[in-house]
Amino acid sequence: MTNPSRQATSLRPGQFRHLIRVAGVTGRMPERDQMLLWLTHTTGIRVTELALLRIDDVLYPSGAIRDEVYLRAEITKGCRPRNIHLTHPKCIAAINAWLEVRRYRGWGLSGDSAYRGFLPHTKLVLTHKGRSFELAVKRRELDAGLKEYRACDALQQTMSRLYRQAGIQAGIEPQRPTHAGCKGAGCHRRCRDGAGRTGPPGAGSHQAILDCRSGDNSAGV
Repeated sequence: MTNPSRQATSLRPGQFRHLIRVAGVTGRMPERDQMLLWLTHTTGIRVTELALLRIDDVLYPSGAIRDEVYLRAEITKGCRPRNIHLTHPKCIAAINAWLEVRRYRGWGLSGDSAYRGFLPHTKLVLTHKGRSFELAVKRRELDAGLKEYRACDALQQTMSRLYRQAGIQAGIEPQRPTHAGCKGAGCHRRCRDGAGRTGPPGAGSHQAILDCRSGDNSAGV
């Protein structure tokens, strides 16, 4: 008998605001972590897709942020290309803040004016050491035979740490704002992604987390 599928619990707006605040005061890379949360919650991009996203996927040569990003078949689940939309002002602000951190640290700079001075084929999301996140090769047994696929466990662990630090249960599914070009429920089903495993909070972050948990939840998303 087939086991019934489990429905993920939706992330409430207040929980998301709290998640963003905690990400901003914990960890080694708060600007990157806040960008990760805004991107996954406003575009529906999956974690492994996000790990493979390049600078030239997100920026025009002029340096402007693309409002529509084409996800190539080779980076998407099921090798089905699709578009995501970068239209939320706070998501755009988070991308800009992260790019300024990268520039300050000298990560992936080209010395050219195009793409804001970044190497276009470098990954948008980097580790705290300025390197791309590595992908693991996994295998799944299907009716048609053994299937290999790639997954970014390291970035998934980073995302899960953010949820854990904010005291939010794993398996939460966000309620994403409607984005330009969205086709409604069907679009969100195709864009759906979750949060998973857990990790310890960063050193010295416990009091900051307690302060955020007791703070005002009225800030707008």
